[in-house]
Amino acid sequence: MGRLTLPRYAAFLRAINVGTRRVAMADLRRHLESLGFGDPRTLLASGNAAFHATSRSAPAVERSLETGLNERLGFHSDAFVRSAAELDAILARAPFGAIPAGVTVHIALLKTAPTRLAEALRPFETAEDAFDVTGREVYWRRVGRMSDSAFSGAVLEKLLGDPATFRKRDTIEKMRCLLD
Repeated sequence: MGRLTLPRYAAFLRAINVGTRRVAMADLRRHLESLGFGDPRTLLASGNAAFHATSRSAPAVERSLETGLNERLGFHSDAFVRSAAELDAILARAPFGAIPAGVTVHIALLKTAPTRLAEALRPFETAEDAFDVTGREVYWRRVGRMSDSAFSGAVLEKLLGDPATFRKRDTIEKMRCLLD
């Protein structure tokens, strides 16, 4: 008789350990366990967590996680949850081809797939900044430092009218490894 395995998810929490919104990763793991998420693991101190959930619906996990953590943390933090298959698809996409040294690919995770965002990003495209919008992700190729760009996470959220959170591609790769 086969053993039922629970799906494992990656959660990317927005604005954790920014300003006064401080959360120790050990505390985040305890909160996840108290919410019923199994075997929680965290990566870095920026709100990246992997865990098992009883639900097979990433959107349902996202809502449950967000509601529960917001109560426990005492502040609102948007949660962006992806399954292993979704992370595989994100990582398989290479809209800018090979990435040379000095260039970073940042990936914005969104709640829903935007419409017409690619058009809204055109004014921000430069020799240093390029964008690709695919599904619920925005890929940003940046040559040089993020702080030197006219584009930012705040600009993206203003264009969207919705929250988003950025992670470097290598962080997404490391989070995918935590799902195995």
